[in-house]
Amino acid sequence: MKILLINNYSIENCLNKANEGVQPAHHKWGSDYLKSKGNDVDTEVFNLDGVGIIKKQI
Repeated sequence: MKILLINNYSIENCLNKANEGVQPAHHKWGSDYLKSKGNDVDTEVFNLDGVGIIKKQI
């Protein structure tokens, strides 16, 4: 299944920090679990300053 996870901060950065042990895992919003079950999870950052425009985090 293809899943798009949208949040107002980078889930990818949270995954990396949680894997390094410097941030709690709950900031990943289950994205690691969804990936472990074989889902194709893509993440996007919702830009609140851009009047609701979805912007890819670089």
